[in-house]
Amino acid sequence: MKRFWTILCVTMGTVLLTGCGGTDNTEVPEAKPVETEVVHQEEEEPQEPQGEQTGEPVSELPVWESGCEEVLFGPCSLRKPVKGVFEFCFAPGYEEETWYYDEFFHIERYVDGTWKEVPISGGFCGVTGYEEITRERSNILEVNWSHLYGTLEPGIYALVKNVFPQKGDGPDVEAGVPVGAVFELKDDPGLSLLVWEEHPAGLSMEFVLYSDEEDEEKELQYGSWYRVDRLEEGRWIPVECIAEANWTMEAYTITADDPRQTEVVWKWIYGELAPGQYRFCKEVMEYFAPGEYETYMYTAEFVLE
Repeated sequence: MKRFWTILCVTMGTVLLTGCGGTDNTEVPEAKPVETEVVHQEEEEPQEPQGEQTGEPVSELPVWESGCEEVLFGPCSLRKPVKGVFEFCFAPGYEEETWYYDEFFHIERYVDGTWKEVPISGGFCGVTGYEEITRERSNILEVNWSHLYGTLEPGIYALVKNVFPQKGDGPDVEAGVPVGAVFELKDDPGLSLLVWEEHPAGLSMEFVLYSDEEDEEKELQYGSWYRVDRLEEGRWIPVECIAEANWTMEAYTITADDPRQTEVVWKWIYGELAPGQYRFCKEVMEYFAPGEYETYMYTAEFVLE
């Protein structure tokens, strides 16, 4: 397999991944919450890509119009909200073609009958390689998008990459065409982040773990850290801090029978927020064994009028 390199610089958003804020752990009266879920799903064994979704009828998901009829691109396992496994293959009749793909991508979401780019909160600049799509081996790649998009909410998405035809002994880097792999992230009834009573200086929040045998075995914790992002020109940008936060080291266990309602006051960190669209971000750690855990970013969007 041939591999080619080209130095590229791609700015996909302002790199502002540090956060700030504070949590006062005081009980608040019962209120009607707005529910936003972030989920993770177990991966299955890789399968042949089926365009829009593996293992389910393609007609159930919308089509992302590809710019290349020679190369097929699709998911080959269930996705997690921070990464997925995808595969390239040749369309019937084009097996003798030679094509390449690079390391860059973007994600679009299907909303109200149209595809819209997902707002990003990071970026990168560096060197990309060009991998040849071959017939001799599997062209499977795992894509982790957490550094650009964080944790995706449930919905229908397309991972979009460019593919390049051959020119001479390598790829024609000026002739890239887009291909999209459509996939779906479904609701997980296990854990939800609820927010309500949003106001310019704070909100109320609660993690709810629904009780069943599988979820009761989960060891989930969260700490005092949080972050508030504002949607600006299609990108989620962390709200600028007016004071430095020193986060405490509490670890709150999430249980099904004892949900914790917490009032979050960020006025001393962010001041009072102006009207706009925001999202509240909290990390949750799932522990599997001593020293083995995975971190998920749960988000809940809200609007200040």
